[in-house]
Amino acid sequence: MKNIVIIKSNDSSKGNHILLSKSEILKVEVNTLSYNSLNREPIKELYNEYYNENKENTTRYEAEPEIIIEGKIFNYSNLELQKDNEERYLSQELKEYINNKFGDKLDLKDEEKIMAENILHLNRDNIHRIIDWEYDRQFDTKKDYRDIIWEMTPTEGDALIIYLEKMYIYSYREVLNIEKGYGHYTLVLRKNPIIKENMEIK
Repeated sequence: MKNIVIIKSNDSSKGNHILLSKSEILKVEVNTLSYNSLNREPIKELYNEYYNENKENTTRYEAEPEIIIEGKIFNYSNLELQKDNEERYLSQELKEYINNKFGDKLDLKDEEKIMAENILHLNRDNIHRIIDWEYDRQFDTKKDYRDIIWEMTPTEGDALIIYLEKMYIYSYREVLNIEKGYGHYTLVLRKNPIIKENMEIK
């Protein structure tokens, strides 16, 4: 399974959009029935709402669609990162989807050029932009919502494009191996307000 993720900012002051390449992403998972992971009490579903099984506590927990992205953190000792030239560019289907949906409002030419010429540079920029996004989330009273365009291509069959509006960073963490000179990150994005509308699958 090959994945590519575009994180689209609706605020031009936030900088360029983030393009996570196929070579960078280890895997992407979706959990549409997630809830507050800090809650350690059993939870049951009732009419698509979630409650503690303990009858003394009637607090309601609603489901939040969640995307978990695991990506690589490259360093400059990684010389052969892409053997398949096709991975250096956006697919034609994804380009057509972006053009039909956003027109000139979403321009990824600069990111795609860096992806083709220097994946290490793109990876470094992606990490910095994600960290900046997380930093803003920590110290802002309002969450920085962004839209997600996710294309997954199976080993056989057509690609599937999923679009989700108004996602925010729920958590971000890195694991680095200094001796081996590489690492990976885990980025958890959630959707708020908690609704199943504004999710598009092509």
